[in-house]
Amino acid sequence: MSQQQQQQQQGEGLSKSVIELVQQLSSAVVYADSSNFDTNKKLWNNYARDWKIEADWVKKMVDNLPSSPPSRIKYLGEEWSDQQSLDQVLHEFLYPFLSNEKIVAEIGSGGGRISARVISRVKSLHCFDISEEMLKKAKAALTIKTTAENDGDGDISSNLSFFLVKENAFPTAYSTETYDVIYAFDVFPHLDIHSIWQWLQAISSALKPGGYVFFSTANLATPGGWSRFSKQTKCTAGGFHFISPEIVETLVSNTPLSFIKKSTPSPDNIYFN
Repeated sequence: MSQQQQQQQQGEGLSKSVIELVQQLSSAVVYADSSNFDTNKKLWNNYARDWKIEADWVKKMVDNLPSSPPSRIKYLGEEWSDQQSLDQVLHEFLYPFLSNEKIVAEIGSGGGRISARVISRVKSLHCFDISEEMLKKAKAALTIKTTAENDGDGDISSNLSFFLVKENAFPTAYSTETYDVIYAFDVFPHLDIHSIWQWLQAISSALKPGGYVFFSTANLATPGGWSRFSKQTKCTAGGFHFISPEIVETLVSNTPLSFIKKSTPSPDNIYFN
């Protein structure tokens, strides 16, 4: 018996309103046999559709941040971390490698919270995401940003482009020695190890010789990472795929990439803990 037939039989005794509700939610359901890519696509499309600055659940997430929450939410995703933690990561691991001569790629640009901080620091920024709805949010938010900075001119900055990716790879036109810097911040925690490996291979190919890549992972070896992992019953895209520094080192060692800087655990920064 097919899954659809089972659902139909179960629904025969339900009221019409309940059946209609189930049908409305069916597009948001992520089945266990979905790939990590498909799961993330559905998850972040739904997140972006539901996200509004004034939404109660967004406000609640901001109120629950450990310290220094944003004084005013501007971009989707600013509800995920305190301002101090985010600023420290970017100042230590990303900004020093940016300049107005650099062509840069962002993997998993989401609603544009990092893009907004990077765009004025580089020659060109390419934003890649698997979620159409996230790209819409980023375009809208960054149009508002450029409007404010350019005396009412609402065009997206000429050094900013958006791309929908349909696999864990860059489009062919940008896949070989294209970028001076590539970063994937707060993205790999939602990917399984095979997806991370696919992206590391894609990054290795798309990076120019002498280029720089910055990425973050969900670290099982930190106190905060272990605390969160130990409360999980299974890994999920929304709840993080934890890996260890040793696994990251093994993956990277099988690419042309090499480490020049790593973070150390710190209880004062949610990204380092």
